[in-house]
Amino acid sequence: MTDPSPRLRRALSAGGLLVALLSFAAILGAQQPAPPPLPTPDPGAAPATGTPRLVVEENQHNYGRVIQGELVEHLFVVRNDGDGPLLIKNVQAT
Repeated sequence: MTDPSPRLRRALSAGGLLVALLSFAAILGAQQPAPPPLPTPDPGAAPATGTPRLVVEENQHNYGRVIQGELVEHLFVVRNDGDGPLLIKNVQAT
């Protein structure tokens, strides 16, 4: 078998580079944007009073059958029905 021509080697090399760049761009595009920073409390303000009341309209969601690699998402609505500030410090998905 003969070596490929220099022109073919350059084309194959450029094609590999293009695939790598497109893969990298797809990974970057799939990342979620960072959430906005939480407001910092005013150190001179009076401490917050009242009682928070967390309400979650739906606490689980079944996606059903999902093809591997398919992007799925669901919006969970969380609100505070109490009369005090609600601070959520940690959230984990299972």
